[in-house]
Amino acid sequence: MSRVLIKFRSDAGASVLMFGDVAARLLKLMGMSGVVPAAILGKDVAAALAQLQAELAIHGRELASAPAGGAADAAARIDLATRAFPLVKLLQAAAKEQADVIWEQAR
Repeated sequence: MSRVLIKFRSDAGASVLMFGDVAARLLKLMGMSGVVPAAILGKDVAAALAQLQAELAIHGRELASAPAGGAADAAARIDLATRAFPLVKLLQAAAKEQADVIWEQAR
């Protein structure tokens, strides 16, 4: 799932794309199974966001994934909190509007 792209979307904000391995890790930090496709109902987004933010406070400086291509693959060395930022913003907007958040494999 590492080079698969996962798309997060909600009526509350812009869609977010991320690599599948990072998406799965963030979903698990939110208390989700990591299954794709799936969704969080609007009434549950605030709790998932709170859990993700708490976990990022602990694990956020860890690398999002191991370098795949050595020194040339600098993108693989971005920390988890940085990778999570767009998703956190989407979840914040969704929590405010109690909008569902859906994720699926991008096409």
